[in-house]
Amino acid sequence: MPRTRRSTFAIRDIDFFGLGTGEVLVVLLAVVVLYGPERFKRQVGQEEEDEEISRLSVVEKERLERMEKMKATAKKARLERALKRINKAIDEEDPTILENISDMQNS
Repeated sequence: MPRTRRSTFAIRDIDFFGLGTGEVLVVLLAVVVLYGPERFKRQVGQEEEDEEISRLSVVEKERLERMEKMKATAKKARLERALKRINKAIDEEDPTILENISDMQNS
């Protein structure tokens, strides 16, 4: 009788922490039932959520960068307006402004 080679890996031979195939399937079924099918699907599909979160993170990062640019531009514009007002007051020799400038220099 010719010898046939048997596979060393068969479904019935799976040993997972001392549990057979049937026990592992029962445990997985219990997890799905107890954990809830929707939550289980979410956990299995967590990778998709992670990709969406990373995409949102990129969008949020871009938004924050734009906000910082806008703040810097606004700060520069305020400084330019203030300098124009000061220069105009100095040219017109406004006594209040000249007094404030001398007080600032003495501080």
